[in-house]
Amino acid sequence: MKVLVTGGARSGKSGFAERLCMSRAPRACYIATAQAYDVEMKERIALHRLQRESAGYDWQ
Repeated sequence: MKVLVTGGARSGKSGFAERLCMSRAPRACYIATAQAYDVEMKERIALHRLQRESAGYDWQ
């Protein structure tokens, strides 16, 4: 299954997409399209990566 999640900035897209994947399959390919143009965004991307890694889920 392929799902495209869209929405505004800071609308909860990542959390929604991650929960959806984890509830539907034992592993998933996750493609995030954000670009880190500033320090704040770099930190947010790093936090999202850390959260995915610590979830104990098979992300690709």
